[in-house]
Amino acid sequence: DIVAGRVNIHLGQFKQAATHLDQARQSAERSGLALLVLEAEIARAEMLMERGEREEALSDLAHLRRQAERRGWGRLAKSTSHF
Repeated sequence: DIVAGRVNIHLGQFKQAATHLDQARQSAERSGLALLVLEAEIARAEMLMERGEREEALSDLAHLRRQAERRGWGRLAKSTSHF
């Protein structure tokens, strides 16, 4: 939803995206990729959402999506594209 120029995401959507991010991370780990930065950013976005700082969490998710696109992780990019 867009309210007064701000994006309002539902917690369920965020949890679903977080699940996809974690699944992508696990898949990448099985492939031997180093993902310490990605893991830290996922944890940061989750913490920000819990604290109600949605704008910053959305920024983090957009950054993760761009990383996923560059690395060819289609499922991860798709799961964060609606943020």
